[in-house]
Amino acid sequence: MSAKSPRDAKVPSGFAIDEQITTRRFAFEGIHRQRRLSIVLQEFRGLTLNPDAISVRQSTRNMERQERRAQVLRHAKRIFARKGYHRTNVADIIARARIARGTFYLYFQNKRDIFEELLEQTLRELRNRIQRLRVGPGEANPVEQLRDNLSRVLTFVLAERELTDILLNHSTGFDRELDARIRDFYERVAEQIQRSLDLGIEMKLVRHCDTRAVSYCILGGVKEAVGKLSLDRHGNAAALAEEILDFGLRGVARPELLAAAGLLEEGGVAERSNFIGPKLD
Repeated sequence: MSAKSPRDAKVPSGFAIDEQITTRRFAFEGIHRQRRLSIVLQEFRGLTLNPDAISVRQSTRNMERQERRAQVLRHAKRIFARKGYHRTNVADIIARARIARGTFYLYFQNKRDIFEELLEQTLRELRNRIQRLRVGPGEANPVEQLRDNLSRVLTFVLAERELTDILLNHSTGFDRELDARIRDFYERVAEQIQRSLDLGIEMKLVRHCDTRAVSYCILGGVKEAVGKLSLDRHGNAAALAEEILDFGLRGVARPELLAAAGLLEEGGVAERSNFIGPKLD
């Protein structure tokens, strides 16, 4: 009698039932997992195909980056004003801003990069506050427009006392490249003043003059006046604007002195002064 093979051996009925139940359970779980995977894939496709949702997330991240960058600039500006540029290091800025070193280098290469960004910000703010003079029916008096321009600029400069301190009290001789950047900053400001003077001559509001030389005179006077006034926490920008404007329009000589020097005639300034515009006041 030959031995039965394992395949021919009878399996107990109870074991067969258990095996069927297990197989069905695995099959059910497999179907369930497939359904769940299908749902997840559908949701994922929905997200990836929704440009509005992606745009919102990207805008939020961009805003967060801009806010963090502006935060670093604010703290760096305060430290520069308190310690000076040369005595400030990146570790000071990181500690003040409470960010990781890696986060700092996401936005700036070094402290000079920050300083140059502050200079560019200042130039943009000054340009935004200086509006072109307009002459014609319905336009304000040119003197009033000049007064408004001066008031806006001085209000900004006095509000940004930390930045004013950095620009006016920068120590030269330690970093030639940085010194050159500061000089370039003031050169660009002087060029903007010169363009305004040239435009004033074209509009017959300003007498003929060496506008380059006059621009340096205006810049130097304003720098000194702002430097002194910035030390006073209660400085009056409107009063300073009035004095600068009056000095620019009248100088310091009394009309009698101008008349004696042949620089003043009845009804205005003599032709020898090269004034080609109407009397402003």
